[in-house]
Amino acid sequence: MTKIKFVGRENDLINLQEKLQTTEQPLAITAVAGMSGMGKTELANQYAHQHFNDYPGGICWLLGQMGEGKISLLTELSFFVKNKFNLILPDDLGNEEKIVQYCWNHWLSEGNVLVILDDVKNYQEIERFLPRNKRFKVLLTTQIDFSSNSDVETYPLEKLSREKSLELLESFVGQERLETNREIFTQLCEFLGDLPLGLVLAGQYLKELPKLPVATYWENIQAKKIAHDSLNPGNNVSRSEQTRRGIRAAFQLTWERIGEIDANNTVNETNNTVIEKNWLTKVSELMQMEWRQAISTLIGRKNQQNQFVFKPLIKSQELAVYFSLYALAPIPWEINREEENAEEQERALQTLRQWHILEERSENIYEIHALMRHFLQEKLTELEQAQELKRQFVGLMLNVAIEIDYTLTNEIIAKVSPYIDHITEVAKNYQDYLPVDFRDGLIIPYIRLGSFYQGQSFYETAEFWLKQGLSLAEANFPDDHADIATCYTNLANLYESQGRYEEAEPLYLRALKIDEKSLPPDHPSLATHLNNLAGLY
Repeated sequence: MTKIKFVGRENDLINLQEKLQTTEQPLAITAVAGMSGMGKTELANQYAHQHFNDYPGGICWLLGQMGEGKISLLTELSFFVKNKFNLILPDDLGNEEKIVQYCWNHWLSEGNVLVILDDVKNYQEIERFLPRNKRFKVLLTTQIDFSSNSDVETYPLEKLSREKSLELLESFVGQERLETNREIFTQLCEFLGDLPLGLVLAGQYLKELPKLPVATYWENIQAKKIAHDSLNPGNNVSRSEQTRRGIRAAFQLTWERIGEIDANNTVNETNNTVIEKNWLTKVSELMQMEWRQAISTLIGRKNQQNQFVFKPLIKSQELAVYFSLYALAPIPWEINREEENAEEQERALQTLRQWHILEERSENIYEIHALMRHFLQEKLTELEQAQELKRQFVGLMLNVAIEIDYTLTNEIIAKVSPYIDHITEVAKNYQDYLPVDFRDGLIIPYIRLGSFYQGQSFYETAEFWLKQGLSLAEANFPDDHADIATCYTNLANLYESQGRYEEAEPLYLRALKIDEKSLPPDHPSLATHLNNLAGLY
């Protein structure tokens, strides 16, 4: 993978350090603000590396997004503190804000701590969860304008200077090629708004095709933008949108080149990946059989042994759009790793890394830029395999979700935490692909997310997901459906764990009434309902 030269931000690093270390505010909060593709996350990453020794208390990198049902910040923080410091959270902390403040207050490492919240979308949602001790320095990356907020020091990240843009391109194409075509490269910088994302795409393309005349690339990228503009006309297109369209044109050329690489590689698609059984170790054999049938029906692929199988992800373009299905969060890849086609898949991954479609942040953990993800999702709609890839993604995430046992252990938390944002993505955006014809198939992501958060005392978020599952079940099934009974039981259990007994009782009774109609008198589920009610009285 090409190592991108970090250029043009030396003064920004100095200014960030000054703002974070010299502020007179009770808590040092600095927001690196700028449009998508500006390099905000990479600047924060470089700052953390270069000033590591200034923060003996540690550096904590969290996703700065929350919203309804999504508390990456909270779960990541609590899991980190519990494991890093062997901290046991008291059961009586109450609401989520108190849980998070307890974690900050019991941060055992001494000295200043750098907390980076990446890609903050809504500051009001995270403000109450920020640390309140002055030794914590908070660095946000965001597109939000904080100019009217006196509590936050805004550091507007500007586009690269023209000189630095050319220096970045030179790191790809070399000094001689740059100087020979300086006028064209200067126009290209203007075309791409001097934004690192577009410059990297253009630079890598020209690096991989050293014999391609720069003038030809310049003509081609303009043609791609003109073609897109003709489909999206507008009289008053903003400067930022013009830049975005320029970056899209650079992406389009890269995309087509990756397609050519796919066509030149011999790919064997005869082997399919059989789902690993180790993700089903926590459920009964009967549940395993039922769930295998549900996933098999969802994906619609079986081999000669009647095992359900996943489509092998070994072509670069297919792999790229598959990545775009994931949430905008670190993507653990191990569960998708091919065995029969390991060499072909690694070649495809290498292509995506090389052309900067993906970045491998650590072993088997990938990230994708928000704007790149947007472009890839557009490409997904053009593929005839789009529906199959979506079903495969949903099937895989559901197969992880059922690992979330109702009795949550640290082992389970550690195993499934990297996938929680992606299970959330399924629950929010892929409801149409849930296996509705199988018991709990429609509600699995909701009740298991509920269990995940309830088991860590994040009761507000647990309630959100359980109510989402109940609403979805009520909208799709008759009143006496078993999935509705399951939702009632889970919600009642949550209320009981909070001491909300008056709210829990009618839900337990409704669940019992539904199952009494559909199950034989000696079914164990009825005994479970009665035991639940007995526990209340």
